[in-house]
Amino acid sequence: MSKPLRIVFMGTPDFALPSLEILLKHGYDIPLVITAADKPAGRGLKKRPSPIKSFALKNNIEVRQPQNLKDASFQSELRQLNADLFIVVAFRILPKSLLEIPRIGSVNLHASLLPQYRGAAPINWAIINGEQETGVSTFFIKPKVDTGDILMQEKTTIDIHENSEQLHDRLMIMGAKTLLKTVRMIESGQFKAIAQQASGDYKPAPKIYRDLGLLKASMTAMKAYNLIRGLCPYPACYIEHRGKQIKIFETALPSNRLSQGDFFFKEDGKIYLQFNDAALEVFSIQAQGKKRMPAAEFIKGFRF
Repeated sequence: MSKPLRIVFMGTPDFALPSLEILLKHGYDIPLVITAADKPAGRGLKKRPSPIKSFALKNNIEVRQPQNLKDASFQSELRQLNADLFIVVAFRILPKSLLEIPRIGSVNLHASLLPQYRGAAPINWAIINGEQETGVSTFFIKPKVDTGDILMQEKTTIDIHENSEQLHDRLMIMGAKTLLKTVRMIESGQFKAIAQQASGDYKPAPKIYRDLGLLKASMTAMKAYNLIRGLCPYPACYIEHRGKQIKIFETALPSNRLSQGDFFFKEDGKIYLQFNDAALEVFSIQAQGKKRMPAAEFIKGFRF
C-alpha cells in the first residue's frame, strides 16, 4: 500500500479550518502548518492565535509563523520536509521560489468559480453584484494571483436572502469536501489541470474597505439590498445620520416606493430607508457606540 501524500498546509482564518480537519481525518501526512502571526484581539488586545494554529497545536502538528516567506532558512526547512503538496486556503500570496518546493505542486482553494471573482473578497462581491450562482475552485498556484490551472469546481446557488456570513459558512464546508476530492484525484494520478479561460468581462474581487458600505438615497433599493447582504456582518453597511454612523445589517426585499420624504424614517412602528426607486424595511440595526439590535428595540430608544 502506497504512503499517503505528504502535505504542508497553509491557512489562517476559520474558512481554512474544515479543509485542514478533513485532510487530517482522512489520514494525510501533515508534518507542518504555516499560518499568520498571532494578532491582538478583544478589549484587552491580547495576542490570539489563528484558528488554524489553535487546531494544529491541539493535534500535535508543528506550526510556523514566518514574517518573510522568502527567507532562505525557512525555505530550506520546507525543502527538508520532502512534501508532495502545499495546500493553501485563505493565506498569503506565495513567492515563486516557494511554489517550486513541493514535488507535485501547490494547490489553492478559492471561494468562487474562477476566473470570476479573483481576489481577496470573492464571497462578498458575488452577493454585492447580485449573482445567483457561485462556488469553489481548486487549482495549481501560479505566481499571478488566482490564475492557475483549474483542477476541480463545484457550484451552488445564492439565495436572495443570504448574506456573506451565511454563504461563507456554506462555501467553507463545500470547499473542504472539494479539496479532499481534489487531493484524492491528484493522489490517484488521474487528474487534468485546465487553463483558465479569462475573457475581458470577468469580475474582480478586491479587498473590502469600510467606505464601500455607505448607503445613499441616490442608490436603487436593490443595489442597496445586495450591498447590505454582501457586507453583513462585517464591515457592515451604514448611513450617516446627524453626524453619526448607524449600521444596517438586515432588511426586507425592496417594497413599493413610500411617500415619506426622509431617507431614514419610521412609519407604523417600522424603520425604512427610502432609495430612488423603492424603500427597504430595516430589520437589524446598530447605533454608533451601541449593540446590534432588532428594529423594534431600536425604535424605543432613538429619536428620529
